[in-house]
Amino acid sequence: AGWSIDHDMEGGLKLQTMAKVKTCDMAAKVAVEALEIFGGYGVLKEHPIEKIARDAITMLHTTGGSDGLRDDLARLLHPAYAEG
Repeated sequence: AGWSIDHDMEGGLKLQTMAKVKTCDMAAKVAVEALEIFGGYGVLKEHPIEKIARDAITMLHTTGGSDGLRDDLARLLHPAYAEG
């Protein structure tokens, strides 16, 4: 995705948006699973899992939101979606 944008290839924005949605969702999923594995230790400030989980969940909201990115992707992939 990054390479296609750097080289001004058509479809680079679509690839970037798809990559961002997938990585944000996967990071949050893995972080929540890690919290479940580590139990109470995962919420302690002294444990690194707490920061990883906090950062992953924050990424879902600060990058335009997962739902917002999905809407952007729908508009990019299907122009009629933007009209309706």
